[in-house]
Amino acid sequence: MSDMYHDNEIDGGRPHVDEILVVRMMVLQGWYGLSDYEAERQANDRVSFRHSLNYPGTIPDRSTIRGVRERLASQGKVHLIWNKLQRQRDEKGY
Repeated sequence: MSDMYHDNEIDGGRPHVDEILVVRMMVLQGWYGLSDYEAERQANDRVSFRHSLNYPGTIPDRSTIRGVRERLASQGKVHLIWNKLQRQRDEKGY
């Protein structure tokens, strides 16, 4: 997923959120049926969500979640991520 952003030290670019953190939030969204707004709210409120996210210093906001999801979808990577997650779950017997 490192090719999601095309900024570099020479060209610059605004700082971005760790994509893995956002994907973890998207997984929580899927499991709990949450909107982007509600995922942000729950991640700021629930210790169990923060634990699942490895206790990040900041929680991505709803527009960041939406933006990363749209970028993944436009690059055709959403299904790759979900398929990999399902394979990992299958390997662990879930």
